Amino acid sequence: MELRELYQDKVQEIQDLKTQIHILETILRNFLPVVEKKKGD
Repeated sequence: MELRELYQDKVQEIQDLKTQIHILETILRNFLPVVEKKKGD
């Protein structure tokens, strides 16, 4: 059971990180709208 718990902890950690990355991405897009336009070139 220990391995399963460790796995669950890691899954939760990854989910939290994904959430943080999403928030950062949103903030960056709001502050740097120019970056998005340059990608299209």
